[in-house]
Amino acid sequence: ELGRNELRDELSKPAEQRDVSRMLSTIEELGARKEAESLVREHDTLASSALEAVSAEDGRKEALRDLSTRLLDRVH
Repeated sequence: ELGRNELRDELSKPAEQRDVSRMLSTIEELGARKEAESLVREHDTLASSALEAVSAEDGRKEALRDLSTRLLDRVH
């Protein structure tokens, strides 16, 4: 509960006054990152399966695979 209150307090401030490191730390403590990463992996698997089901040459799908990899590998 404390983490949620801290996050709520920070979000109630104007953007330029927010303590972003505190917010990120709180989000991490609440487990939101792990949950989000799990959902990203799940949706990536579904999207990859859907792409494989498309009737097109593999070469034409490669750009989408590369984009997906780059997006998943990026760090905020």
